[in-house]
Amino acid sequence: MGKLDTTDIRSLFSKWKVEHRDLNDQVDRFRDWADAVAQSGVPKFGEAARQLSRLRERLLYHFAREKEMGHQLAEAYPEGSNEVAQSCKKAEQDHNQLMKELEGLIDRLSQLDPPFDSWEAAISEVGLFAQRLDEHEAYECEHIEWLGPLM
Repeated sequence: MGKLDTTDIRSLFSKWKVEHRDLNDQVDRFRDWADAVAQSGVPKFGEAARQLSRLRERLLYHFAREKEMGHQLAEAYPEGSNEVAQSCKKAEQDHNQLMKELEGLIDRLSQLDPPFDSWEAAISEVGLFAQRLDEHEAYECEHIEWLGPLM
């Protein structure tokens, strides 16, 4: 792989930001759907698991892209490689934890008798996951801002 120039880096970040917006939109659509289900009074645990499975697939792709982006940034900016390496390590730990948490939610929502006291309790747990995902994404944004002057 050749060294990335400033235009390549800008393109990477532009695509990364679009992916973040798409993920946020998918989570927002899930929340809207879950609210509508709550209004109907008929829980749909299995459908929630299916929707979260689609989110999981999207996150797997997104996290793989972020990992590749980290490698490309380290190559493009060797003077900042320690910072990039530290951010990549933290991101990978976060990604693993987020995926483990999401897979646990999907598994429990998929059970014939889901182990939640109510639909609201299940969706509350999904909301906590979404909050941690948001916090992770905000952390990533903060930790790449140091590249701003270079782009």
